[in-house]
Amino acid sequence: MASSTSGLGALTARWRSASRDDYKPVIAAAPDAPEQILTLSNLRDVAVIGMFLLAIGATLFVAQPIIVPVIAAIVMGSILAPLAARLATHGIPMPVTAFAIVGLLGIAIYILSVALAAPISHFVADMPRALGQLRDKLQGLDGLRRNLVDLKAAVVGSAEGVTPPAAEGGKSMVEATVSIVTPALTQLVIFLGSLLFFLWSRTGIRQHIVLALPSRESRLVALRIMNDVESNLASYFATISFINIGLALATSAGLLVLGIEGAFIWGALAGIINYIPYVGPATVTVVLLIVGITTQATLLQALIPPAMFIALTTIEGQFLTPAIVGRRLSMNPFLVFLSVVFWTWLWGPLGAFLAVPLLIIWIVASQHLSPSTEIDLPG
Repeated sequence: MASSTSGLGALTARWRSASRDDYKPVIAAAPDAPEQILTLSNLRDVAVIGMFLLAIGATLFVAQPIIVPVIAAIVMGSILAPLAARLATHGIPMPVTAFAIVGLLGIAIYILSVALAAPISHFVADMPRALGQLRDKLQGLDGLRRNLVDLKAAVVGSAEGVTPPAAEGGKSMVEATVSIVTPALTQLVIFLGSLLFFLWSRTGIRQHIVLALPSRESRLVALRIMNDVESNLASYFATISFINIGLALATSAGLLVLGIEGAFIWGALAGIINYIPYVGPATVTVVLLIVGITTQATLLQALIPPAMFIALTTIEGQFLTPAIVGRRLSMNPFLVFLSVVFWTWLWGPLGAFLAVPLLIIWIVASQHLSPSTEIDLPG
């Protein structure tokens, strides 16, 4: 009986020992005190990264007269790089190709500036008359306006005796023109010079970037990113250019049918500004509204030109561009909108023009640096 008791005790001791050994990994993996996800070191890293991003944003804003034309030249050089490489395969030296491309681009900018300068200046000078005609055509709403004023006076009290502030004296037309044209010409010179030397030394720049990376794998990834960026930018720009040419022709034809003077000029302006998403079509819509007010007899007739353009841009933006561009590069419309808003806020109209190319560069780079895996998520 004693031997059986001692055997049972030994068996129980082994069972307890085995149980403790089996649960040791579980206890070690789940301690009583939960692990903190955000430590002081992590918060410090987040703060440093945040201050670094704010410093970059401040630099981009302050130095925009220099940074914007240089970045625009790099983007345009990446768009024209396949053309320059194709010309180089036919034995044309790269300096000759760079000078030819920049020269043709400068001539095109000059021709467009001369062609659009007269109608735009006439449009700006005609703005007061257009506003006066709009006020005359809205006389039918004058009774409603008086009722609203009477209601405000009854509720808030009369505002008699309050004199409006005097209008501040503005700059003369010459000073305003010089203040706008001089920085634009300076940035144009920086843009053309940067584009020339970027195309000239594009091969050397690519080699320096690749050779600066430590491993063979990282060099291959860098080459793929640069090649895909150039390919996607060139494809996007060519596709959008064909679409905008079609939009310009359709807008010109519609305005010509409506009897609008300078229909081809306004159509060309619509095609050019349409390179800027959202902002461009909205600007052209306002311009056509003012043109309609100055050329049409009634307010209803004045609304026809902008309504026609809104219909054309709706077809282009909702059906043609997504169907054609989406086959090559899929972009989330929400990201496009945020990109346009951010870069327009930071750099103005040029930022709006560069918003989509910069988004394409970011999308292509992110696809190569962090390739996504297809995961089916519910709902």
